[in-house]
Amino acid sequence: MTHIKYSFFSIIMLVVLLVSCKSGNTIIVDDGFNRKEIKYYGDISFNDDETAVENITPGGYLEFRSNGRKLIAENNYHGGVHYKMYRNGKRLYEDETEGQKFLAEAIDQMLSMGFNTQKRLEKLYRKGGNPALLRAAVNANGNYLKQSYIDYILTHGDPDDDDLVDIAKIVTFKMDGTFEKVQVLKQYTSNAFSNPEVSAAWFEAIETIDADFEKANLLKAVPAEQFKYPAVATAWMDAVKAIHADFEKANTLKTILKQPLTEDQYRQSIVVSNTITSDFEQCNFLKEIIEKENIPRDKESFAVLMQSLHNVESGFERSGILKKVLEKGLYTEEQWLLFLKEVALIKEDFEKASILTAAAQKMPRTTDLTAVYAESAKTISSEFEYESVLKAIQ
Repeated sequence: MTHIKYSFFSIIMLVVLLVSCKSGNTIIVDDGFNRKEIKYYGDISFNDDETAVENITPGGYLEFRSNGRKLIAENNYHGGVHYKMYRNGKRLYEDETEGQKFLAEAIDQMLSMGFNTQKRLEKLYRKGGNPALLRAAVNANGNYLKQSYIDYILTHGDPDDDDLVDIAKIVTFKMDGTFEKVQVLKQYTSNAFSNPEVSAAWFEAIETIDADFEKANLLKAVPAEQFKYPAVATAWMDAVKAIHADFEKANTLKTILKQPLTEDQYRQSIVVSNTITSDFEQCNFLKEIIEKENIPRDKESFAVLMQSLHNVESGFERSGILKKVLEKGLYTEEQWLLFLKEVALIKEDFEKASILTAAAQKMPRTTDLTAVYAESAKTISSEFEYESVLKAIQ
């Protein structure tokens, strides 16, 4: 006998116990309040409507118990099935309305517990296609069973975009197991992301995964060419924000740098980097984006880059970013003004002085820039450093 026990000690915990024996098989679902038990032996099938037992091989049996309800079905050796049904001790009969209703409800409960899953998958698909399997996935007990129905659609059902949206919604709202969610979502092909509704639903499902490592791996696997779709890039950025661990978030965000960024993507990635709490991880990303991308010419993008430094507490890290910007080169007087004002916020005199001195070699000598440079120099408390900075501009 194979004994399978599902015990829900909490809403999301599932424990499966397997015991081998030869007299049959047992499935038990116990959530601490309700206990359901199936014992069976032989080949058993239900009718197409799933309201009655269609066939049991000779010597086989099916027994179901739940909260005062009991069903026993056996082969009657005359080509049919013999039933014994009880509700709280009262005998019910299959030729009566109450007994028929009881039988249909018992079968529905057994199917939701995973009984005859493989046969049911094939039968549901033949009868109702993907919509029937999607309904079954929604009603199935446990993440594993839900995944079984969804896997069949993804591997046999040739799902269309509407199916893919519905599957992602099931993952989002009806599944709570990280492993099963990941197994479903990683089966989406790159072509699926070209549909904005599919990509939006997929990324929404990603955000519900608790494990940062698994979430990050799925996001890293999104093909770079998919970022040409603005909706995909935006949804991807939002999903990266939902990663809690700084290391995983930063490394995931870096994957977008594998392809050239649009101005909007540049700004979005900087905004996401602002949600990284570690100065080290945030600045590592900022350094990479500065090295791989040209300094943005538009005012808004450059302003976003400079504002991102306000989240960096480390003067050393902040100085390192400004030096990278200076090495890359600034284009407009407006950018220089923003840059010099940001330098003035550095607390360490040595770092501030070294950046201003280097800036003086590249900065246009306009009246406004010279004035702002002088104002930034005045924030240096060391007289020696202050004088060296003034000499550099003369």
